[in-house]
Amino acid sequence: MEVIIFEKESWNKMMAELSVLVKSAAKDAAMEAIQVVDPVNDWVTAEQAQVLLGLKSKHKLVKLRDVGDISFTQHGRIYKYSKKSIHAFLLRHKVD
Repeated sequence: MEVIIFEKESWNKMMAELSVLVKSAAKDAAMEAIQVVDPVNDWVTAEQAQVLLGLKSKHKLVKLRDVGDISFTQHGRIYKYSKKSIHAFLLRHKVD
């Protein structure tokens, strides 16, 4: 058996870098998923929109909806969000 020992500072730095890589990969996967947009199936639920946008809070999604940053439709209490508008929003706020 082989034992590897890390200093606490090195461990924390490595974990922070790994976290950034995982978040980046998840965002890239979400972007690829919404690039192919079928007009009939353009609408996603609030939970799916939160995942695509990387939001933890539903309140942030509601704010984006209310200020007109992303398109939505409503039937009764059910809101659906346009994948096209989510993709456009992400591209407008892309940081190189």
